[in-house]
Amino acid sequence: MSQDPVNSELLNISRRIASLEDLIAERLRNDALHEQQIHRLYLELDSYKSGERQELLLTLVRGLLLVLDDFPSIESQAGSELSYLREKLLEALVAVDVHVISESIAAADSSLNQVVGFLDSDSAVDVELVRDGFRFGDRILRRREIRVRPTGR
Repeated sequence: MSQDPVNSELLNISRRIASLEDLIAERLRNDALHEQQIHRLYLELDSYKSGERQELLLTLVRGLLLVLDDFPSIESQAGSELSYLREKLLEALVAVDVHVISESIAAADSSLNQVVGFLDSDSAVDVELVRDGFRFGDRILRRREIRVRPTGR
């Protein structure tokens, strides 16, 4: 039984349509996969940009901390204007999540304190703050610098 030319042509067209449908379905799957990959790439790029901004901010903050370190030595000469400026600078740092380490000073806590010198053995205090420490969120930017009274000498 031979097929007539019309049926044969319809069968051929039907096979080509099925093949094209398979090709379209494959391309749609590939497009969805590419779209997911591009989305992940943009998320990763945003993450890198955010990290760069944070590092830039931390560099700026570290510079400001050095300026803050100079305030106590010149505050007595400049008066209350400098104290006001120091407070405003500290407020600006708090606005970007930079805080003075406020936990009580325990010389043994090396995660928050760095011993930079010793007090006289007859000193009235065991620990003296030399320079404030700061944290950025949960990250320690700079440990407090302290002097301690020597023990067991």
